[in-house]
Amino acid sequence: MKLTFPGSLRARLFLLVFAVLIPAAAVVVWGGINQREMVDAQYHQEALHLAEFTANNFYHLVQEGRITLTLLRQLPDIERVNGHCSAALAAIRGRHRRFDNLGVIGADGRTLCSALPLHGSVYLGDRPYFRRAMATGKFTVGGFQVGRITGRPGVVVALPLPGAGGRSRDVLFATLSLRWLSDSVVTAHELPGTVVSITDNAGRLIVQHPRMAAAGTVLPLVSRLLGRPQDGSGTLTASGFDHRRALFGYTRLATDSGGGLVLASIPASLAEAPVRHILARNLWVLVGLLCVALAAVWTLGETLILRKTRALISAAQRLSAGETAVRTGLRHGGDELSRVAATFDGMAESLEQRERELRGQVEQIARLNRTYRLLTAVNSLLIRAREQQELFRDACRIATEQGGFLLAWIGAVDRSGGRVRPLTWSGLPDFDAERLWLPLEPADTPMARAVRESRSSVCDDFLNDPGTRHWRVIAERVGIASSATLPLRVGGEVRWVFALYAPEPGFFDAEELALLEQLAADISLGLRTLGSELELGYLATHDAVTDLPNRRLLTEQLDYALKRARHSGRYVAAVELDIADFQRLSDLRGPHAGDALLRELTTRLRAILRDGDTLGRDTGARLAVILADVAGPQDVRHVVERILGDLPATLRVGGDDTSLSVRAGIAVFPGDAETPEGLLNCALLALQGKDTGADGAVAFFSPALNHTLQENRRLEQALRRAIEDETLELHYQPVVDAVQRKLVGFEALARWRSQEFGMVPPGRFIPLAEAGGLILPLGEWALRTAGRQALLWEQAGHRDLRIAVNVSVAQLREHDFPGRVRSVLESVGGVPRRVQLALEITESMLIADLDAAMQLLRGLKQLGLALYLDDFGTGHSSLSYLHRLPFDVIKVDQAFICGLPADASSAAIIKSIVGIAGVLGLAVIAEGVETEPQLALLRELGCGFVQGYLLGRPMPAVEAERLLAAASGNRDSV
Repeated sequence: MKLTFPGSLRARLFLLVFAVLIPAAAVVVWGGINQREMVDAQYHQEALHLAEFTANNFYHLVQEGRITLTLLRQLPDIERVNGHCSAALAAIRGRHRRFDNLGVIGADGRTLCSALPLHGSVYLGDRPYFRRAMATGKFTVGGFQVGRITGRPGVVVALPLPGAGGRSRDVLFATLSLRWLSDSVVTAHELPGTVVSITDNAGRLIVQHPRMAAAGTVLPLVSRLLGRPQDGSGTLTASGFDHRRALFGYTRLATDSGGGLVLASIPASLAEAPVRHILARNLWVLVGLLCVALAAVWTLGETLILRKTRALISAAQRLSAGETAVRTGLRHGGDELSRVAATFDGMAESLEQRERELRGQVEQIARLNRTYRLLTAVNSLLIRAREQQELFRDACRIATEQGGFLLAWIGAVDRSGGRVRPLTWSGLPDFDAERLWLPLEPADTPMARAVRESRSSVCDDFLNDPGTRHWRVIAERVGIASSATLPLRVGGEVRWVFALYAPEPGFFDAEELALLEQLAADISLGLRTLGSELELGYLATHDAVTDLPNRRLLTEQLDYALKRARHSGRYVAAVELDIADFQRLSDLRGPHAGDALLRELTTRLRAILRDGDTLGRDTGARLAVILADVAGPQDVRHVVERILGDLPATLRVGGDDTSLSVRAGIAVFPGDAETPEGLLNCALLALQGKDTGADGAVAFFSPALNHTLQENRRLEQALRRAIEDETLELHYQPVVDAVQRKLVGFEALARWRSQEFGMVPPGRFIPLAEAGGLILPLGEWALRTAGRQALLWEQAGHRDLRIAVNVSVAQLREHDFPGRVRSVLESVGGVPRRVQLALEITESMLIADLDAAMQLLRGLKQLGLALYLDDFGTGHSSLSYLHRLPFDVIKVDQAFICGLPADASSAAIIKSIVGIAGVLGLAVIAEGVETEPQLALLRELGCGFVQGYLLGRPMPAVEAERLLAAASGNRDSV
């Protein structure tokens, strides 16, 4: 619903007054409500106090009856049926007006004597109080009832008289009068209209003061309260006995017959009357204030606001009709309307000036739109142009046809000749730019400035600019008045210029010049793109790092050599060269070090090879050599051995000496293969095989290697299926406390039991996984399986336990490896907490890029994983990175353990590692512990944790669970 307001200003002022006073009225009403609630709460407490006071009087009366009956029980012959008993009881009743009657009931239920006269035999044996007294032998309080002797409502208390053998003989009783109710009300409360009622446990009215209902009446309100067993006392608001709103307080009376309820009510009108009076008074005050405010708005609004407003409206209407000389006629004072009038008058004064400026802006926008169209058309040309001359010709044409320029031309900068030579132009049909002499001297010409300063040069007044005096006659003839010369750059050098001419002076303002400079930049980019396309063919056939022929070009040149060999009957050899430890060098020192090594080796090989041989790069760290026109296989061996022999033992890479070890795999045409791809593959197979020469550096292809290749392919396919089907196994090798020999964790190790190949050792299938690209899914399987097992052990109640999983280099190089780990663990139920997962990372993986390694490890730590530094001491161990990386554990490689205890140097290294770890707050695990002397020495050296065959071999998860059960309660955290 749309909210509308009154149209006139005076009505809105009235509305504002109402809006100001409405909160005050709300505060008054809210205060009245709060005050009423406070008074209601006060009277509720008064009613509750009266009910509790009445209940206390009842309990005092009951206590008085108990004391009286206890004293009566001491009188001799009190139960005898004679006039003396009744007279004595009547005398006591006369002194105690709180009792309506006193008497004795025989064991048969007949009344033996009574303070009130008996009219015949009165039977009271059916009364509940009599039965409870006879059954329990204790003092009993009966319920509210109408007495058979007194004929009045009351409460009977009874006390049995002891008989022979401790059994009850007769029962003394006293009927408590309820007349005290009126006295209690008058004494405790003087509020008019107060009503106090007592009911039995069924809700029937027993007595009431003042009487508002007949005795025995069932009160629904009381029945509802008695249905709340949890409420001993409380307050509520409900209809009273006169059907008007009343404030009630109630409390329960506890008797042996279930008790009853004391209910006190106070008329709500007592609380509401003063509140209504105060509320009405406050509202009348607000009404008076409203009338005064409305009268003030009516009188002062006309003088202070409405008169000035009408003047402003009249002036605005005249201004909208086109009367720009209109003025409000109001004084320019300090109030808001006066400031509005002053602003209005100033607006009218500037309107004509704004109109003139607007016309100029419209013209400027038209020029910029024209330039935008020019920019769009040239960008479209850049996409479809395939030649430089086509780009220049069409750019000039678009500049004159769509840009509105009088003349446009593009010229090449000839620095050696000191001039600019026009290549193409558009506009002025009789204009021949080729006849122009456009020298770069003198330096003050627009052309020379653009080339020398490599920035746009504008001439706003072509006919009067000193730099254009040589072309003034031509400019006057063709109508040129201003120009802009834009440099076109390639490789940071001005190679061409784009000249634009306009028939108006001052044509090229700052905004248009900025767009034209963007146009020149786009054309320069198009020129670079056209030049780059010429380089694509070269890049498609050559390696970007070494500038050698790549596999594609290498295959083409080998195919040409094979065709020549078929005609000449000579031999052709394909040689694959592999650099040992190339990947380790790249990991340790970064990819740039590997690239530098390849380039240096390429330079050395080019100097060694014969003129007819071809050197190329196959893939990775492998180079390939094609030896064409060879007399025989033996000559191939001599040539290859000479090449390897001429290579130096070390190369200088990045300022460091790097050891160089190169192996060669050779395949010879026509014996080994008939095609280029076949010959290169056979050379690669020879390189990977074991049939090496005496020096181990040269290997020739043999048929046996083909069998090995097929076997490896079958094994790789079986491994791929095992990973996909998750039929591999994860075994767990225990890690124990070196001192207490308590189990603290496991290292998870992959095992493969193939149906086709049997038990395949890790040393066989792990390299296959790395070479065949299976190491990533294998690593994910291991992490997923270990995470699932950790959750199972956690659910079984095990805690303070770690399971370590090895991580490969390929996994660490994955994009967002921590995110990948999180996804894998979430797929099995999340990251376990009480059984913690740990990742074992080899130090050589981290040194190449320490900052990236730090970011990676922090991401893994945020997942709640522990980090182990594996094989510490075998690589480039350094405190410079160890103290910066967030590792938890250092694992000492088993190479330092196997010689213990005899190897003193290994012991010294282990002691140093333990000392370093202690300073950095890291734990130490020693791997490969196989003898008790080794374990004893490691304890002495301070090594905290150990693993090895002495302490347990890798075992399936079932056996590890049994080991955990046996060691339950006897483990400690790593």
